[in-house]
Amino acid sequence: MSLESIVTPESAPVVVRNDPLKGRGLFAARAIAEDEVIEAAPVAIIDARQASLLEETPLGHHYFHWNGDEGDEGDESGWRGAVAFGLVSLVNHADVANAGVWPDHERQCMILAALRPIAEGEEITIHYDIDLWFEAH
Repeated sequence: MSLESIVTPESAPVVVRNDPLKGRGLFAARAIAEDEVIEAAPVAIIDARQASLLEETPLGHHYFHWNGDEGDEGDESGWRGAVAFGLVSLVNHADVANAGVWPDHERQCMILAALRPIAEGEEITIHYDIDLWFEAH
């Protein structure tokens, strides 16, 4: 996939809607095939210190793990996050998600892709893979 083929919000097969329980979310504007890339969102890479500052803002729940892990004694020197500049930031959690999100380190973007066929009108969800700060619906 070349840089020219990155899915942009203008060409993404999705719409943003409000869910009465979850708030804003992403919904399929048309049927989406299994393994179809829904979006490749460019990112800004942040370190653990910057992520800690970001946690104090409304954007604190809208960034992704990029690479690295917390060390044995809380050493996060190798941990980095990614702020995605795209619709992937609005995808809600589901215990059984219909999409997944992965870092593309080479192109510095987050890839949102369908894990199974998604019907038109269906909410696109991912599993956050972290301790949730809310009660899942």
